[in-house]
Amino acid sequence: MAAILATSLALTCSSSAELLVHEPFDYPTGTASGNGVLLDGQGGGIGMTGSWSSFSNNSSFPVTVYQEGTLSNVILTTSVANIFDGTVDNLSTSGGYAGSYGSGSKGGTDHAQIWRTLDPSVTATFVDGTTTWFSFVSARAYNPNARSPSFAIGADKLVEDRGNTALGEAIGGGGRNKPGNSDVFGSTMAVFPQYWDQVLGSPGETGGNFNHQNVIGGGTILAADAMVWERTYPDLSESVPNIIVGKIEWYDGSPDVISVVRFVQTDELTEAAFDALIVAQPNLSSANWPEGIQRPDLDQSQFDTISVGGGKYFTDEIRIATTFAEATGQSAPEPFTLWVAQDDPNLDFTWESQAGKLYRLRSSTALDTEFSTWDLVAEDLPNTAPSAAPRS
Repeated sequence: MAAILATSLALTCSSSAELLVHEPFDYPTGTASGNGVLLDGQGGGIGMTGSWSSFSNNSSFPVTVYQEGTLSNVILTTSVANIFDGTVDNLSTSGGYAGSYGSGSKGGTDHAQIWRTLDPSVTATFVDGTTTWFSFVSARAYNPNARSPSFAIGADKLVEDRGNTALGEAIGGGGRNKPGNSDVFGSTMAVFPQYWDQVLGSPGETGGNFNHQNVIGGGTILAADAMVWERTYPDLSESVPNIIVGKIEWYDGSPDVISVVRFVQTDELTEAAFDALIVAQPNLSSANWPEGIQRPDLDQSQFDTISVGGGKYFTDEIRIATTFAEATGQSAPEPFTLWVAQDDPNLDFTWESQAGKLYRLRSSTALDTEFSTWDLVAEDLPNTAPSAAPRS
């Protein structure tokens, strides 16, 4: 008999907590590259369709996925191995991590972008009057001149060798080198809220043709209030995992608001801590940008792509959700019990349904296969149970 699993899908609702996207980079098979697998063509996770695509300035070293707990063969400096292994002390992690491939301090994946299409059920939640949270982990891979990576939700992917521009409108956050960066081994890279606007005349727009640097007035805000993207510990022994968390508030008739902060694994990872960082550094939220600074006024109905772009980096645990807790992996799913009884020629399924939720039944003969590939037996089952489905 095939293994049968029922999963619940929360209805889109501004008051419900829902994890919309989760990419743990759990890809154990694929085309071998070093001790990892190529990211291109991988298609697991939740809330996305199709597969990942990537670009590297050095085509000989494609973006690669490594399994959590294993080390890449990337060298952090000329003499120090990068010992980031995809784990973060204060964040739930699983699967693997993606990023640079190669060895040596001057070779390997160079200035990489990765992108993938969002499922329509996710983009349908980007509605005026609602809030979208996102988070991702980034860590330095090698070479000290790397720009800290940015995450974007947009109408198309990030482009340019460091992801400084986007094809169309997009919003998110991450970094770049702060103005006047001269200390190549210092923690001198910035994290701040960003948006990209390459479309003139879109609905509600007041400007246009901006990339993430000039839209906020050059280096004025960066120098004053950007957070630091930590690159290495003081002894250069290990890359620091940076947890970038963003909050997007969608509005109609007024600018959207993007707020972005950075946590490290010794920080308290809470929404209260997020709010406190905004209070301490007000320009980490576009709601507080000085008068005269362009704010995002975007047509998010066109958004269907997520991207990460920047320098030489690793990234992991990409999440999009409706609450801070879900976006940082802190809300464990409610226990779910499925009872199965034989009722020839059918199987009867019973579960404790919840108000406001619909259910799907999927079937597979192999439990070790990616869940998104399981056969769909029935969908949109109402919360009235029990339900019956044919024997597989």
